[in-house]
Amino acid sequence: MSEPLRSPTPVEETPADSCARPQSGPARKGISVEGQMRIVVGTLIVIGSALGAFVHPGFLGITAFIGCGLVFAGLTDRCGMTVLLGWMPWNRAARGPSGRTV
Repeated sequence: MSEPLRSPTPVEETPADSCARPQSGPARKGISVEGQMRIVVGTLIVIGSALGAFVHPGFLGITAFIGCGLVFAGLTDRCGMTVLLGWMPWNRAARGPSGRTV
């Protein structure tokens, strides 16, 4: 006699599989403040390095300043750039006529 048919065993989904298909649910509202900070820091480091290499070595001070800021943020768990980015209008919550967060 033949064996009865079995249902296939469930295949575990890997993180790569979940990234490959479109995500359902609420759409992202924007880049987080931490993500914005990483973009700004990376951009300033690239610009400072390029200007230091091709224009004047004094521009390497930009890279050193950003590096010192990252060390300070790591030691104190406070980041001035994140505070500044949090004050930007696109990072503020929508406020109603009463001034309360909507």
